[in-house]
Amino acid sequence: MDGPKTNALAPTVGLVDDADPLEDVLFLRDNMAAMAWAVEQKLQGALDLAVGGYEQYLVRLNVNGPPPQGPAPAGSPPISYVLEQPVPDN
Repeated sequence: MDGPKTNALAPTVGLVDDADPLEDVLFLRDNMAAMAWAVEQKLQGALDLAVGGYEQYLVRLNVNGPPPQGPAPAGSPPISYVLEQPVPDN
């Protein structure tokens, strides 16, 4: 190649459009349980808008209802104990 050397450069961005984040995750550490939690505070909703994660969980509970509990054994008292609660979706 005897001719002049040219470099091809990509065009630079002339206009930058910033927006609010669509998702927001909070990382929590639980030293007593030796584990970590990732809590989604904002989720990507319809039309690419940010929606609250806990609010979406409450909407789902209103639509679907709480998770069903198992039937009580025959002859058991009318009270029941729940050993654990389901964790919210977010």
